[in-house]
Amino acid sequence: MKTLTLFALFVLGFPFLSAGPAAEQQPRTLAQLVESLGPNTEADDLKQLRASGRESVSLLIATLQPISENKVLPENRNKHRTALHVIWAIRALRYLTGRDFRAPTAHVFGHSEDERTREQFLKKADHTVAFFATWMSRDSVYVAPVDAQRKIIEGWRKWFAELDERWMPVAEPSINDWYF
Repeated sequence: MKTLTLFALFVLGFPFLSAGPAAEQQPRTLAQLVESLGPNTEADDLKQLRASGRESVSLLIATLQPISENKVLPENRNKHRTALHVIWAIRALRYLTGRDFRAPTAHVFGHSEDERTREQFLKKADHTVAFFATWMSRDSVYVAPVDAQRKIIEGWRKWFAELDERWMPVAEPSINDWYF
């Protein structure tokens, strides 16, 4: 019986071992790609967004929303999927457009170590804040106060509304220009 089973496997093939093209995932639609943005986003995903240019930017801007988190730690990523999706949408927008928006905030940063660090990473000399900033050595992401987030999202929407129909993504920027 054992010989017959092995023979049948050789004659019929090993469908459960198939790793060829049939086993590969079907290409995702642009909407599915945008929806899946997060910590597992790969360079090829960003290249696909780049290939669709203006349509990608439109979908990315449509996903932007204020998030309530002040900080996302690596060990809490599963708990903060929505926040990380928005952060990755901003990263993708930075990557495609070469632009970034900052905004003032009415928030008064507190005196705790977390609040001082958050202010240090987000705030610039002109007293505006970025939507988020990453402390790379700790892989911690600090998020702007909600009032600034709303203004930044509005900045992206206004920019897109005024965008020329012939707009194309910028040349591929350095990781320093879009990731952090």
